[in-house]
Amino acid sequence: MENIYDYANNIKVITTVSGDKVITMNKAIFTTIRNAIHDASERYEDKGLEATADDLKKLWYELLEKNHESEK
Repeated sequence: MENIYDYANNIKVITTVSGDKVITMNKAIFTTIRNAIHDASERYEDKGLEATADDLKKLWYELLEKNHESEK
């Protein structure tokens, strides 16, 4: 079985005609990214960097929501 955490082979970035970026990855990597974003938001909050922490929390929340929508 291929290593599920092999980022080089399991993440793809595609540019659409309009210039948007589409990122594909396996579920394990997606979960790792979500967890890293959440952990980083807490660390920034601890350092008093509220704006960055809030931005990361919004990103984390939207990733969760979009993921739930995609699984319906």
